[in-house]
Amino acid sequence: MLVVLTEAEAKLAAQMLRLASDEFGNHGCNDLELPDTPENRVLVEELERQALGKDFEKVGTYKGNLLTWDTLVMNSLAKKLDGPLARKMPDPIPSTQG
Repeated sequence: MLVVLTEAEAKLAAQMLRLASDEFGNHGCNDLELPDTPENRVLVEELERQALGKDFEKVGTYKGNLLTWDTLVMNSLAKKLDGPLARKMPDPIPSTQG
């Protein structure tokens, strides 16, 4: 699936994900359980490898589900939206600023 966002939309989504991550970080538990499907396993492994680097060992499981952290997922997705790997394309909507 491909979703196209303007640069402003991507920056706003990343900002909102970071804000939510900060808020979720105050919860007593930051576990995120996902069904153990091949797609979810690849997704969680990729996000954890990016976030943890050399400290990544393997994807955790709990009661047959994949186990990760909600804050890690939100921060990793935010980096994809506005980090150096975000693919920049011309905005299809003209800017109303400046």
